[in-house]
Amino acid sequence: RPPPPPGRPAEPFEPQASRRVATRALAGLGPLETDLAAELRAALERAESASRRYAAERWWRREAAPVEDAWLEVEAAAGRGAQARRESRRMAREDWPRAEAEAAAVLAGARLRRVLPGEPDAAEARAASWLGAARRQAARGRFEQAIELAARSLAESETVERSWQAELARFRDPALMKLWERWTREAFAAAQRSARHLIVDKMNRRLTVYSGSRSVAEFDIELGRNGLERKLHSGDRATPEGRYRITELRGPGATRYHRALMLDYPNADDVRRFQAARRAGQVPAGSTPGGLIEIHGMGGAGRDWTDGCVALRNRDMDRLFRLVEVGTPVTIVGTHERRQAAG
Repeated sequence: RPPPPPGRPAEPFEPQASRRVATRALAGLGPLETDLAAELRAALERAESASRRYAAERWWRREAAPVEDAWLEVEAAAGRGAQARRESRRMAREDWPRAEAEAAAVLAGARLRRVLPGEPDAAEARAASWLGAARRQAARGRFEQAIELAARSLAESETVERSWQAELARFRDPALMKLWERWTREAFAAAQRSARHLIVDKMNRRLTVYSGSRSVAEFDIELGRNGLERKLHSGDRATPEGRYRITELRGPGATRYHRALMLDYPNADDVRRFQAARRAGQVPAGSTPGGLIEIHGMGGAGRDWTDGCVALRNRDMDRLFRLVEVGTPVTIVGTHERRQAAG
């Protein structure tokens, strides 16, 4: 049998330490280091193949150099991966404050634009949850995970923002703005002799009692769950817009909402609008214009919750009850310019 080849050791390079280094490096690489992870896996497979070929050769034909070189390349690839990982973590640590601030700002804007405080919608709740989870990961030093969670929060908050902008679009419609302004002008013109009348501003969640052109009382209100939309049909939970009158005053015991002012909804305009929407296929089959729209008590929930009515706190409803009578006009608009502060 010939002696081992001169100039190289006959025994192969021991791979255990290199294998441990590669395993640790692979476990630490993140989603941004997929190319380095693939490179390290390929180097590891070449080294394992070299070791298997070495073991299969007759001892006098074995060459340790290719095995050693393959495992040294594994260590080099692992070192490049570890360096990239350290750099990624450093960048994530530096990027986290910006990512957190952006996600928090958009979420705060979504909350602000909800107008009325209270229960968030599903997308807003998810955004807040993701942001909370991101902050917890950052507190543990897991900045890459924190940035990923902050990105999810940002995406949900932007969903809320887009939804709000779509809802707000009708309040920028020049034709609607002119219509609401005309209704309020007509209401004030009809009350020139100091007659009482009510203006309900849906956007600002405000009911103002006027005596002629002078405001005498002002109340915070809550609307239907889809209150900023214009009511089209029964069950849509939207608060109607138009010019109405109080048809009945219901005191305690006559309503389950403390006190209530019944309105003459639907009026002729509401019926015409419903019929046009039905012809256009915009309302469900079997629906009606709806009815039983009231201004009532039991408000104060801090959110829009009714089936289309206007809700006040009970103490405000008690005061309003003393200021109106059957026949008092009520104008409900999307929004309007205030005439005068309450006095």
